[in-house]
Amino acid sequence: MITSLDNPRVKEVLRLRKSRERRRSGLFVAEGPREVERARAAGLRIVATYVAPELVPGWITEHEHDAATTTTPPPEEVSARVLAKMAYRAEPEGVLAIVEIPQRELPPHASRLLVAVGIEKPGNLGAMARTADAAGADALLVGNANVDPWNPNAIRASTGAVFTLPILDTTPEHTRQLQARKVAAVLGAPHKHTDERYTDPTAFMIGAEDAGLTATWLAVADTTVEIPHRELPADPTLVLVAAGIEKPGNLGAMARTADAAGADAILVAETRSDPWNPNAIRASTGAVFTLPILDVTRDDVAALRLQKVAAILGALHTHTQPDYTKPTAFLVGAEAEGLPEPYRAIADTQVEIPMRGAAADSLNASAAAAVLLFEAIRQRAT
Repeated sequence: MITSLDNPRVKEVLRLRKSRERRRSGLFVAEGPREVERARAAGLRIVATYVAPELVPGWITEHEHDAATTTTPPPEEVSARVLAKMAYRAEPEGVLAIVEIPQRELPPHASRLLVAVGIEKPGNLGAMARTADAAGADALLVGNANVDPWNPNAIRASTGAVFTLPILDTTPEHTRQLQARKVAAVLGAPHKHTDERYTDPTAFMIGAEDAGLTATWLAVADTTVEIPHRELPADPTLVLVAAGIEKPGNLGAMARTADAAGADAILVAETRSDPWNPNAIRASTGAVFTLPILDVTRDDVAALRLQKVAAILGALHTHTQPDYTKPTAFLVGAEAEGLPEPYRAIADTQVEIPMRGAAADSLNASAAAAVLLFEAIRQRAT
């Protein structure tokens, strides 16, 4: 068992916190049981695994068969103190692994691509990978990269999608040469995103939240579209119910999404975070200052005179099937546990957002809310 903080293996893991060291060595750190197991399931080469038995009792025994039937080296036991030193997260989950970065190419005949340009936050890049994987995209192309997909925060936000989705660096010239129509998301574009047809091979180009796409990248696009931001309607017809959301950043992002979609309010139930947390305010980009956000109970939600549509994994209907042209309240739960049962019970309809990727089994709460809210906008515009 490794017990010394000065052990060379500890220092090796710490060096991999830096992007330049990850690029130089071709290695990254997968942290937590879920990430380690998904990296292994994706067929990535595990170079080393470190386990603190006191934090995850029985983990080594449960995975003895994996070590015996693969070329993966057996896990190395470390003390909880050593794992805490190795871990990037403040509360380590007891397992981490050094993994070889996969070398992938753009799939032939790719028909659905996401081009992320100038993304500054690792969590945003990871969330984009998760969303792309869920939508069945063939690859994520990253331009003007300020972060890399092997940053611990990017891996966590992707829920393992970075392990299976091809993620490649790109330039304006390489993007121009793609055999796909380039569609750039731009504020103030003359066309709405719903005006276009995406049945032919398409590369969606998205810039950083604050700066958007530069002129150089916009020159690559075949067309530009805007995701419309609507003013608050006079009569309440569209409401988002956020039940059991744990992370302030998720609640803030949901507020931003609801505001962009023209929702009348967010109703917060089973509150575990509040919209005035600094992380929530930042994630909302100020939407919490204008959008009505109210604490409610299950009975309050049940009393709403709107159809209540709950987002549930395994629901019988897909999210595009119900009619959202009538007043609607979308019920969305936390990504780890989903919508609490008392709120499922009061829903008029349960819907599922289909997942098409190999790794992501769900969207995060704010992304799920965006899919539902903007489907309502699409229906109401036609």
